[in-house]
Amino acid sequence: MSTQGASSAGAWLRARIAVAVTLGLLLFAFAAGLTTWLAERPGLRARFDLTKSQRNSLDPVLSDIVDKLPELATIEVFFRPLPKHIAVPGGEAQGRFNDLLEVLGASAPEKIKVIRHGAGDPVSAAEALARLRIDGDEFGLVVVHRGKSRARLTLFTDIADLDVGNPDPNNFVPASIAAFRGEEALAKALKRVSAEARPKIYFLVGHGERNPYGAAASEGNESGDLGALTTTLVADGFEIERFDGNGVAIPSDCAALALVDPTQALSAEECSTIFDYVDRGGRLLLTGSHRYPDGEGSTRALAARYGIDIGLGYVAEQKPGPNGYMVGLAECANIFSGPGALQIRHAVTEPLVRFGRSLWSQMARPLSRQGQRVDVVLTELAQASENSWIDLPDSSGLNDWKPDRTREPMGRRTALVYAAQLTPAEGGAATDETRLGRLIVIGSPELLTSRLSKTNKDFALNAFNWLAAREYRLSVAPRVEEHRILDVRQGDNLVRLRSLVVFLLPGLCLILGLVTWYRRRR
Repeated sequence: MSTQGASSAGAWLRARIAVAVTLGLLLFAFAAGLTTWLAERPGLRARFDLTKSQRNSLDPVLSDIVDKLPELATIEVFFRPLPKHIAVPGGEAQGRFNDLLEVLGASAPEKIKVIRHGAGDPVSAAEALARLRIDGDEFGLVVVHRGKSRARLTLFTDIADLDVGNPDPNNFVPASIAAFRGEEALAKALKRVSAEARPKIYFLVGHGERNPYGAAASEGNESGDLGALTTTLVADGFEIERFDGNGVAIPSDCAALALVDPTQALSAEECSTIFDYVDRGGRLLLTGSHRYPDGEGSTRALAARYGIDIGLGYVAEQKPGPNGYMVGLAECANIFSGPGALQIRHAVTEPLVRFGRSLWSQMARPLSRQGQRVDVVLTELAQASENSWIDLPDSSGLNDWKPDRTREPMGRRTALVYAAQLTPAEGGAATDETRLGRLIVIGSPELLTSRLSKTNKDFALNAFNWLAAREYRLSVAPRVEEHRILDVRQGDNLVRLRSLVVFLLPGLCLILGLVTWYRRRR
């Protein structure tokens, strides 16, 4: 081969190699870009948590709230170095919250933006706080904001509870974290900033109703008023006002009107005002009454207009005990509706069913359908169990909490809560759903009180948010920590536990003893 031919072949080979390398680089760049693009697509992203504690998994309730955010929310973190005596638990709380934000940001980058202001740049952090118009905190804080809405979370008030221990050297106990509520605090903050406005809830007063500004019990165990409910609604973005009817028109900014356990009759003019308000697209929540359950101007008369009967007597059910089911106790008026007794096809109760929550009704009037209007759609939201009956008072007006099968039949589920929605008139123009009248009727006024607020808070929030047409806020609060316990209040759990302890375990021991005796005899 000539020198010229060899040179030509070498040049061609180098060109082929250059083209192959260039194509390889272009293909690699395309693959990298495609992989990055696919990784940013929420619907194609898959995450696997291989940790034993599941710390890399987002709480499903918090995830549900994030999915419903109308637009991007920003979380800015201003954590600070902590004093020596609380540095360990404080650092743990900060670390756990930062881990939570990492998971949250990776799970929903299109809905959540996280900005961290390190302690090494105090000037920048001060400027950010001034921009947000938020006061700082000596231990650090977190600010969640969207538009003009702000929510401020402090490390040792909202995110974690600190047990300072005992600094005495003779009986030293180190400081520790008593409770970590990062998921719950973030969920509340995100719901707060997602509100476009602060709708007003008006509570009708002047007829002996429950007080919306009654003292909220610290643990929800002391007050029969509505203080805890009011506090919860305000924290969720509502404004609360009293409304004294007396023939005055319901305010135009009323997102929902609440009538809880009146002890006196409403006037005919007041009832007419409420009917007109609902027919024009208003929203109403009312409950059964203990001291004025029937008659003109009662909540029973108001509910009857929409095809719901608030019956007399109280719903009761057998209570499981260590020796089987019991009756004749005042506790029979406590009705716990678990996920199987709640409506999964309605926006108010669907999150409760999905996340395994319950509803506690106490001294509940029975609800049923009657003469339903064709322009009203009724939905049964909660029921009692099949072991329930309607306990009617005796001749002296007292309840014995025992089923009288001649007039109080058992074996059927009794409705405890109804939702109603008005439909457009036949042949009329299409009506925006937010302008349709809505109604929630609750048999038990105790359901909304501070005493039962710990169990019923999620339902109450969902009920008022549905009435105010804020469906994007319907959810439940994340559990602060998981308690692996058997709830003996639900169904026949206590009876099953009794059978296990009294019969099954001794029976197994007897069988084991017989087997051992037989083997030794052989």
